[in-house]
Amino acid sequence: MVIFQQTELQSFGLDSTTPSLFIELKNVGTLSPEITNILSAKITELCIGLINVEPSRIYLEFQESERHLWGWSGKTFST
Repeated sequence: MVIFQQTELQSFGLDSTTPSLFIELKNVGTLSPEITNILSAKITELCIGLINVEPSRIYLEFQESERHLWGWSGKTFST
């Protein structure tokens, strides 16, 4: 699931004029440090290629959720 939302009023640090990205990644289950490092590198590379934004202005947040906290098609991922 991917949602792109453009906002004109996003600011990181003291710089409010340089384009920036905040990417939230939610996962059902656990993510190892090795996987998040790989994902971070690949997602950043993809964003640089598709959107004109500096890598130092791309912020990623990884979130893990227990399987019973995500539902789809009338049931949770734990069933």
